[in-house]
Formats: sequence, structure tokens, C-alpha cells
Amino acid sequence: MPFFFFLVMAFWSSVLGGAFYFVRRYVRAIERRSDQEGALTELRTRLLAVEELSETLRSEVARLESTQEFTTRLLERGASAASPPRP
Repeated sequence: MPFFFFLVMAFWSSVLGGAFYFVRRYVRAIERRSDQEGALTELRTRLLAVEELSETLRSEVARLESTQEFTTRLLERGASAASPPRP
């Protein structure tokens, strides 16, 4: 009889211990997933900031380009008006 009791206790200890092990691993996997989602959200926020900065730089470059073209046209007109006609 004690041997049978020992066998039953060993069986249920293994079952409950294994169940506890798998539940613990499942909970840790869920926690890791939530940590990864937080990191993913942070990366998305940073990517949006980089995209906004890129758009700002693009508009500034376009503005500088148009200013440079305007300055070049003014200098060309001034140079042609200031130079005396050649005989």
C-alpha cells in the first residue's frame, strides 16, 4: 500500500509540477510580448519624428533652391545692365 501511495504522489507531483512550469513559461512569454510591443510603439514614434524631420528638411531645401535661383537671375540681370555695350 505505501508503494502505491508513493506512486500516486509521484505521478501527481510530476503533473502539477509540469503544469506549473508550462504556466510560468506562458506568463513570461506574454510579459516579453508586452515589452516588445512597448518597444515597437517607441520605434514607431521615433520613425514618425524622423519622417517629419525629413519633410521639414525637404521643404527647406526647396526654399533654398528657389532663393538661389532668384539670386542667380538677379545677378545675371545686374551684370548685363551694369556692363557697357561693346562697340
